[in-house]
Amino acid sequence: MRIGFDAKRAFHNLAGLGNYSRSIIKGIGKYYPGTERVLFTPFMKEALHLKDENAQIITGRGSLWRSFGIKNDIAESSVDMFHGLSNELPFGIDKIKIPSIVTIHDVLFKRYPRLYPWFDRQVYSYKTARACKEADKIIVISEQTRKDLITHFDVDHRKIELKYQSCGENFQRPMSDSELENVKAKYHLPERYLLTVGSLEERKNQSVLIKAIHLMKDKPDLTIIGRGSLHKKLLAQAAKYGLEDKVRIIENVDAADLPAIYRNASVFAYPSIFEGFGIPILEAIFSEVPVIVGRNSCFPEVAGPSSLYVDQSSAAEIASAIESVIDFPEMKKNITESSLKFAEKFRTEKVIQNLYSLYESL
Repeated sequence: MRIGFDAKRAFHNLAGLGNYSRSIIKGIGKYYPGTERVLFTPFMKEALHLKDENAQIITGRGSLWRSFGIKNDIAESSVDMFHGLSNELPFGIDKIKIPSIVTIHDVLFKRYPRLYPWFDRQVYSYKTARACKEADKIIVISEQTRKDLITHFDVDHRKIELKYQSCGENFQRPMSDSELENVKAKYHLPERYLLTVGSLEERKNQSVLIKAIHLMKDKPDLTIIGRGSLHKKLLAQAAKYGLEDKVRIIENVDAADLPAIYRNASVFAYPSIFEGFGIPILEAIFSEVPVIVGRNSCFPEVAGPSSLYVDQSSAAEIASAIESVIDFPEMKKNITESSLKFAEKFRTEKVIQNLYSLYESL
């Protein structure tokens, strides 16, 4: 089988869409090595996670190539099918006469329009609607996204396939004490810290964690991994509460070090308002760290029955959840062991097998 992938995000995005794209491309190569992979990207940019991949790469010509010109390259590449990994398909893909699949991660621009500029909302809405219409199959990564597509885009439910995603396999392996200590020293991590990972933006809601620590008598350190427009605002908020020495934002983390940063953490909190999936939740579970997360959205679907659920707008509720687990090793052990069992279905090999079964059916 020869599969074409829209690989722009794999080469140019270090966050959720990029992680998903890389995990699929790498997973197919690892577990189905006889499958030929053709990666289409508008232009080349060195991507650490892909540069050793044994796959054909086809680059574009100009900024509009991904939407328009790519169609001719797909036809000439002799691929058996095309998978749009990040919410869109090229215009006219249905004219090529090969099966096409699109993965829709979320439709947050419909649920929270105030977080998106008007023009962006129009573009996202049009591209999503058109991709859902032209695709032979639509992959969603959670039941939440399935419901949202049916509600907001009136998509035929028979066209939608739920195929969960995974996180990087480097999170799914044990780590030695020396690995953990080396990373702790490299980033000057404290002995006891609350961890959160995600872009520094309003929807990710990191500010509530600073408020929660402010309410706690025995205040843990807060380590925030991410970058974004709220960096200065979050540090100013910490200073307002006298937490300058307790709150730290680390923007530049080597991907190879991130699993150890998770494993060194005492608790992981993910106060995001809404997600299509929430890969950091899985990263924490596979890193054997207890998870605190909101009880809405897709979160229970991903975090399982043993994680700690809160109203993510309530600093007091989050503070209480942190206090209930951070200094109680037996409780942490029970949560992490149970969560790991629940997360077995999200292991990369199983996720890729489920996806490949869809490829074979087309």
